[in-house]
Amino acid sequence: MKRDSELQKAISAFMLFILLIEFTGCYSTKIIPTADITSSNSYMIHCKKASYPVYDGEIADSIFTGKIDIMKMNSGTGDKTHIYLSADSVLKFNNDMISFPVQYISRVEKKVPDSRKTRTLTTFLIVAGCVGLGIGLIALTVSLANSVAEVMYPTDSSTGLCTNW
Repeated sequence: MKRDSELQKAISAFMLFILLIEFTGCYSTKIIPTADITSSNSYMIHCKKASYPVYDGEIADSIFTGKIDIMKMNSGTGDKTHIYLSADSVLKFNNDMISFPVQYISRVEKKVPDSRKTRTLTTFLIVAGCVGLGIGLIALTVSLANSVAEVMYPTDSSTGLCTNW
């Protein structure tokens, strides 16, 4: 019974680190200048009341125009350039097209891979795996040694003393 609780503690500790890695991820958000908006092909336009997934965006005459991606209306934001507008009233809709003046953009963000964080998490996982493997091998060796000792030198269960002296 004690062995199961130790295993559960080890699994719980390992799962804590897995969750930590999952929630931090290997990406960070970078604020980019408005001029670099068109370097992406996929956008998420954020207003105060709603968000719209958009693709094929372009800027002409200080007006951003793109196609609303109806298939991804309820999907996650994923790997998109996020454009935040200062007012909802600046949006213009025309069928599946959306447009707004660039001057109403309050900020632009993009998720970028964070190589330092990725290296740190990878190193941590390798070290944790090696430590866990080492502890597991030591525990296995001790368990086997105890089993061999029990077979070679059985003890009397009532006194705890060796019986073949």
